[in-house]
Amino acid sequence: MCKSILLIVCSLAVAANASNAFAQMIAPDSATASSEFNSNYVITNVINGSGLPGGFTLLSPHATYIEGNHWTTQPGALTSGNARASFFFSRPRALSSFNMWNHRSNNIANDPGYAVSQFDLIFRDSNGAVLSSLLNQTALPNVLIAQNYFFPTVAGVSRVDFVIDANSGSPFYTGLAEVRFNGVPAPTACSIADLVGGDGNPPADSSVDGNDFQAFLNAFGSGDALADIVGGDGNPPADGSVDGNDFQAFLNAFAAGC
Repeated sequence: MCKSILLIVCSLAVAANASNAFAQMIAPDSATASSEFNSNYVITNVINGSGLPGGFTLLSPHATYIEGNHWTTQPGALTSGNARASFFFSRPRALSSFNMWNHRSNNIANDPGYAVSQFDLIFRDSNGAVLSSLLNQTALPNVLIAQNYFFPTVAGVSRVDFVIDANSGSPFYTGLAEVRFNGVPAPTACSIADLVGGDGNPPADSSVDGNDFQAFLNAFGSGDALADIVGGDGNPPADGSVDGNDFQAFLNAFAAGC
C-alpha cells in the first residue's frame, strides 16, 4: 500500500492518466497449455490482446466469447488435472501483480460455467525451480474487466504456471480470456482505488472502508449520473450505471487492504 508522500504522488499520477498508470503491464512472450479445445481456442489467445481494444488498460472490458479470443480446454480437463497453462518470459522478470480477464462464456456458450473460480500461480526461475506461489485465489464469473491480484515482488521469474482448481459450474470446459502481469514499479492497489471508484467518499483518500461501501450501496443499481460523483461507478469511462463490474472494481480495492 502506498504511504505518506508516495501515496499522494501515486494517486495523482493514476488519476491524471489512466493509460500511463498501467504502462508497466507485461505480456508473456509465449505460453503453453495442457489442454486446448481446438486451434481456435488456444492459449496464445490470452497473451496477444485478442478481444481487447488497442492501448487497453486493466479497466478495458473484454469482448464476448468467440473463436480466436479465448483459451478453452477440452472436455474433462479440469477433473483430470489438465486445466493448466504456463506463461514464459524471454528474460527474467520481477513481477508484483497478476491481472486476469476471466472467461466470458455466460449467455454465449451453451454451457455458461466456463469461468475460473479458483486458481494457483507458481513462479519459477529459468531452471524451473519454484521461487514463490500464490495459492487458492478466487475469481468471479461474468466480469468484463481485469481482476487484479497483488503479491510481494518476485524477482527472476522466467515462467509462471497457472493452475485452475475450480470453475463456475461447467462439468466440461474452462479457460481464460486474457492475462497480464505487472513489473516494478507496478500500480499500487491503493492508487488504483481512487481511479476505479472504490474510494467512494470524496475527497479521495485512497482508503476503502465502510464509508465507501455505504456510498457504493447508495449508488448501486441507481442508473443515475450521481453515481459517478460519489465514486460508485468504478469501470471508466463513467457511464452512470453501477453494476456487477463496478462491484468487482470495488472488491479489488477493498481486498487489497487500502
